[in-house]
Amino acid sequence: MTALLQDLRVSVRTLSARPGFTLTVVAVLALGIGANVALFSLAKALLSDPPPGVQDPERLALVGRVQDGEGFDTFGWPELADYRAGMPSLSELAAFSVLDATVSTDAGAERQRTILVTGNYFETLGVRPAAGRLLVPADSEHIGETAVAVLRYGLAESLFGSPAEAVGRTVRINGTPVEVVGVTPPGFRGHDNLQRQDAWLPITLQPRVMAMGSVELFEGRGTVWIELLGRLAPDPTFEQARTEAATIGARLRAE
Repeated sequence: MTALLQDLRVSVRTLSARPGFTLTVVAVLALGIGANVALFSLAKALLSDPPPGVQDPERLALVGRVQDGEGFDTFGWPELADYRAGMPSLSELAAFSVLDATVSTDAGAERQRTILVTGNYFETLGVRPAAGRLLVPADSEHIGETAVAVLRYGLAESLFGSPAEAVGRTVRINGTPVEVVGVTPPGFRGHDNLQRQDAWLPITLQPRVMAMGSVELFEGRGTVWIELLGRLAPDPTFEQARTEAATIGARLRAE
C-alpha cells in the first residue's frame, strides 16, 4: 500500500504540473480503493492551439485515473489490453511514457525529451512523416528487441543537416544504439504543446534505455507507469467512452 500511495503522489504531481493538456481528457480509475470515475472535458477551454500535424485533435482523449476527486493518469502495462478490448468507442488506444534521455552521436551528446510509445502512437494522432517512416505496431511487439527511433524535425536538422540525411543513421539513447527510421513533420512537437518531445522510441525498449526499467514492469499490475491516449471512432461520443471506461474500472476493482 505504501508503494501504491507513493505512485499516486508522483502521478498527482505530474498531472498538476501539466494542467494545459490540449486534449479532451477521459479520466477513469482502473484499480484502487475508493476510486471514482470522472470525465473532464477540456477541449473547448484548452484547444486554442492544436498540436501541429495532428488530425482532428478534438477526437483525442487522454485516459487517466481519479481517486477522491484527484486526477492522475498512469496505469500498469496489463491495463492497456483491458481498455483496448473494452472500449469499442475508440478506434485507437496507444500507451506512452516520458523519458528524459541523453541523445548522442559522434559529434556529442545532449539531453532531449524522449517518449516511449506503442507502435500505434502516430496512427492514433494521425501524423505523417516528413522523411522515412514513423513507428508501427510491429516495432513494439517484442520487449527489448526493435531498436529504432523517430526524431523531431528540428532535432534531425541539428544532428544531421536534414531529415532525409537522418534516416538510416544511428543515435544512442542513454547509451543504447538505435536506428533513426523517420522524422516527424515540421512544427510537430508531440501530443502535448506544453512539453516538447524530441525523440520517440518503441515502449518495449524501456528495459534498455530507462535507468529503472525492467521486463517485470510489463508483467504486473502493481506498478503504474504508462499513460493512455485514444482516438474516438467516427460515430461514438465521449460520453460513450466514459461509460465504457467506467465499466472496465468497476470490473477491475471487483477482480
